[in-house]
Amino acid sequence: MTALPFQERKTPWRGVLDVAAGCYPAFVWGGPLGNVLPVFHFHDVTREALEPYLQYLNQNDYHTVTSEAMSHWACDRIHPGRKSVVLCFDDAWASMWTVVTPLLEQYEMSAVTYVVPGRVADAGAVRPQGDGVPGGGEPLATWPEIKAMHASGRVDIQAHTLTHAKVFCSDEIVDFVRPEISMTILGRPVLDFGPPPCVMADNMLGAPLYLARSRMSDALAYLNTEAAREACVEHVANRGGADFFKQEDWRQELSTIAARHRGRFESADEREQSQVSELQGAREMLKQHLPGHGVRQVCFPWGIAGQGALTLVARAGYETAVADRLWGRRCMWRKTDPYHIMRLKHAYIFTLPGRGRKAICSLKGRS
Repeated sequence: MTALPFQERKTPWRGVLDVAAGCYPAFVWGGPLGNVLPVFHFHDVTREALEPYLQYLNQNDYHTVTSEAMSHWACDRIHPGRKSVVLCFDDAWASMWTVVTPLLEQYEMSAVTYVVPGRVADAGAVRPQGDGVPGGGEPLATWPEIKAMHASGRVDIQAHTLTHAKVFCSDEIVDFVRPEISMTILGRPVLDFGPPPCVMADNMLGAPLYLARSRMSDALAYLNTEAAREACVEHVANRGGADFFKQEDWRQELSTIAARHRGRFESADEREQSQVSELQGAREMLKQHLPGHGVRQVCFPWGIAGQGALTLVARAGYETAVADRLWGRRCMWRKTDPYHIMRLKHAYIFTLPGRGRKAICSLKGRS
């Protein structure tokens, strides 16, 4: 079975190698800020978790810049100015509207949020702002909320590809959907790109799971898995649903059924067409909902960008891209590749020079 390439794995060893290779900026180790532009990233947040970081930046006179300044620094070598930082919020969760936007207004700061437009729902109105999301609400910010964030002038809306997709990339089954398996909303493999995309669901009990990688990796997707999925799901439903998995030989039964239905691997041309759709489709949909807005940057999901995808970014109209790479520096400096901007986790904000500065060894959530 094909394993995940090392650079796509989230492993502590990666952090160790980055430290050994000098990938972290000097300020992380107690040194000066120097002529770099730190880029920090967050995901879903609460007010309690986020506000201390904004307070630290505010009391130490840091100012926030967005994707336009990142482009000027990466492409034109024009630094945005002393004590500049970038705050990024991936996925545009509902908290981006309910929590982050009001705090940015309060502290007179700006941030970038990377939206997955193919997953965004419409709504009749925006939700009330405040900590927490009302029960039953959409987990991601809705179109009215994204438009309101854009109108505030505090939130720079950029792209996170069209569907933030993972795809199956092996014909060997690694598991099946079971009651105890929990998949994150944006980590579920895409079964059909739609629109809207059809993704693997928790209620597809018995569906085969294959090794999955980012759609923007160099992996060739394993397609036509519907027949195996439908046969296995039907088998489980007819034999007690969740109780089916209490049988000793449940895995063998499902493996035998799935083996009768083979899929196929896509071609390199099909992969390219799919990646182009993810990149161009994101820009087109964002510009459709935000007329006149400059969608200049894409953040690759999980930071994964294969060699093929990287050749398509400029063609799709992006000036810069956030993408991980081995041995890359985790900040923007004068030699940053515009299509390989790397970031630091938000915990490292407290290592910036200033009053109340913390040593790296004391930080929580930095790995």
